[in-house]
Amino acid sequence: AKSQLKQGSLLHGTNGAQEPSPSMPPPADSEAGEDIARLLGEAQGFLEEAGTREQELLSMVALWTDFYPAAEGAEGTLSIVPPAPMLVARSNSSMTLQPRRWFAAPIPLKRKHRPGDHNRPVPPPQAPTVAYLRLFGKAAGAGTDVTLNNLDLTGTGVPVEYDAATGCTKPITVKGLVPNEAYIFAVAAYDPNGQLINGKIGTTSMPVEALNPLPTSLCWGYLAQVSLALGVDRVARAAASVLVNRLASSDHENWALLTGSSPSAWP
Repeated sequence: AKSQLKQGSLLHGTNGAQEPSPSMPPPADSEAGEDIARLLGEAQGFLEEAGTREQELLSMVALWTDFYPAAEGAEGTLSIVPPAPMLVARSNSSMTLQPRRWFAAPIPLKRKHRPGDHNRPVPPPQAPTVAYLRLFGKAAGAGTDVTLNNLDLTGTGVPVEYDAATGCTKPITVKGLVPNEAYIFAVAAYDPNGQLINGKIGTTSMPVEALNPLPTSLCWGYLAQVSLALGVDRVARAAASVLVNRLASSDHENWALLTGSSPSAWP
């Protein structure tokens, strides 16, 4: 980025002595100017891709169903296995995950059929007693769901006490991850005898990359500033539009004065 800024300064005839002026864009027929416009356009594309991925991760954190057994006539979902864990925090070498609030659904008792059974009352479903949960995980490249054998990551497979009153456990931190590698996780529940409840592991999470959080708003601001200074108005306007829509309210009485148009008119 610094080399491109320096190149842009040379195009303006400043020899790096000062920042290029927005009023002096690189010549349209300049090969260097075209390269700068192409690079800034690529940067815009990367930030848009990062924003899409960020929204996917936010859905993993914020949008989840409470798997509490629903009362009769009430809305809710019954689940015999734990749902996928939530992402709490991540870095380039670790992730902290929170098993979602969950209560095991009652399971009808199985019995052998005997003569006269149709006259005997059917026992009510029994909810299993959950004692603890264990987190399992692996790299996402294999293309299959998490299994009970995925215990290689530091922090996985460790029993975490389950609170039957709240349906919650403490967060679990997985360490020693490879930077930029994507990982998937799942939770399994166990009874006081150490038996896997319902004989199944929980739902596998969506892939999560081991990356430090990216301050996308700050990046859009830098992109808008540099694009404007180098005369790439299309990228500068698109980047500024993202910031305006994130940080300003269209309900403000001076919106049209600030932007020169309504929000719908921005690219």
